[in-house]
Amino acid sequence: MRVELKRLTTNCRRSAGVAILAVVICAIWGASFAVDRLPEGIFLQNLIGSWKGQAVRTPVGPAPYDITFARIESGAVAGTANPGAALHHWRFFMVAGQMRLRFLSTFRGNTNPTWLYTEEVSSVGAFFRGRDLDHLTVKLELRANELRIDIFLHDAPHVSIRLAPADAG
Repeated sequence: MRVELKRLTTNCRRSAGVAILAVVICAIWGASFAVDRLPEGIFLQNLIGSWKGQAVRTPVGPAPYDITFARIESGAVAGTANPGAALHHWRFFMVAGQMRLRFLSTFRGNTNPTWLYTEEVSSVGAFFRGRDLDHLTVKLELRANELRIDIFLHDAPHVSIRLAPADAG
């Protein structure tokens, strides 16, 4: 009786261990696919591709603003634009279920990125606020055939970028 009880207890422990391991694996496996179904994941997927257009409003006047967004090895979506006076590096990524934006302009030799945090997100748009510069906000909107990027300082328009898919003609 004792041997059978011990064997039953050992088998229960093994089964419980296997069940816990299965739940953990399913949670990790499911989480990797679940992000793609969340508004953030849909937004990022829709952002991927080549875009052509211009910054129609900047402090120094209009500038070309072609950019290609691609998924990189970390799972983030990144792209770089060259409007002339600097490179603009955009990187969107997920941290603890929240989308973040790391923006770096190399204007005048700058190497310090600006970190922005999601205020609001949907499958067709995102609104970010600067972490240390809370007066800085960035709004991205995906429309039928247009990507709109608007940057505000103290709620006043600072930069407006209008892009169309590069393959649109």
